Amino acid sequence: MNQLLSFLFTALRGVTQNRVIGRKSAGTGRAELLDGSDLRTIASVYSTAEVDDEISAFGASLASVYQPIGSYAAATHSHTTADITGFAEAVDDEVASLLVAGTNITVTYNDAANTLTIASTASGIGGSTGASDNRLLRSDGTGGATLQASGITIDDSNNVSGVANVTLVSGGQIRSAGTFSSALACIDGFNAGTGFVWTGHNITTPALNYYMEGSGEWTLRHRAAGSMSWTNGNNAATGSRTLVVSRQSDGVLQIGTTAPNALGSLACASIIASALIGIGAYTVSTLPSASANAGRIAQVTDSSVTTNGSAVAGGGSNRVMVFSNGTNWDVVVA
Repeated sequence: MNQLLSFLFTALRGVTQNRVIGRKSAGTGRAELLDGSDLRTIASVYSTAEVDDEISAFGASLASVYQPIGSYAAATHSHTTADITGFAEAVDDEVASLLVAGTNITVTYNDAANTLTIASTASGIGGSTGASDNRLLRSDGTGGATLQASGITIDDSNNVSGVANVTLVSGGQIRSAGTFSSALACIDGFNAGTGFVWTGHNITTPALNYYMEGSGEWTLRHRAAGSMSWTNGNNAATGSRTLVVSRQSDGVLQIGTTAPNALGSLACASIIASALIGIGAYTVSTLPSASANAGRIAQVTDSSVTTNGSAVAGGGSNRVMVFSNGTNWDVVVA
């Protein structure tokens, strides 16, 4: 024991500075003097140089990811689409998902080619519109997609021509809302059903409304002083008036010739009156020719004769009815 302790003491006395006794070699065996490097290896501790190398490498890595203070972009800034990774593709996909095909429409998105195609599956409208300008188009057949020209023309001044007949539904109306101050408005010929109305808004000349009652009777509505005329030709603007029908007063219709007050005649088969009938009043000297008015009656305001059947004579104060026998005007006494 003493020899062993002496050996250990001698060995320990020969240990130099910064050394420890241990073993770094693999396996078992004699003790070895270990320095600081051996101890770092055994304890897996970096040397100062190795730590410096790691810090330097880490600093270089940070510099590649993070910018130094003061070199960052402003909080508000812009980029081109090319600077944003996947931006264009994301927009394409979003637009393609938003569009929904409607009736007779297809939407085809080609992601690889970056194209979006919108197409119609309908057959479209066909047919011929003809070679005439300003023609009104109408459908051809029942397919709903073919047009053809009509014989009706609407010119650039909105004048319509070529209309044959107009048929209104029950209760339908034709209205004129314009102002006619000097122009002559005409209805040449119209096969109207009930409900035809010419309202004549703002009409000043002529001031009349024409419409058909529900019973099918034509009505002339007098709105102001005016008349309805017939001409001696088929052009109301150039023909001469030969008959004028006007309102004399409430309930009184007046027939004239070339003007409302140039009184004319009424020809009919018979007249049935439920009230009084007034006949022309003359003096004997103003009576028209008896031969030219055979069979007609009149009244005389200055007759000196009152005997029935006697020829009338003037110069008196009697009012009598006279009858033309084709030769004379005779007094008629009831």
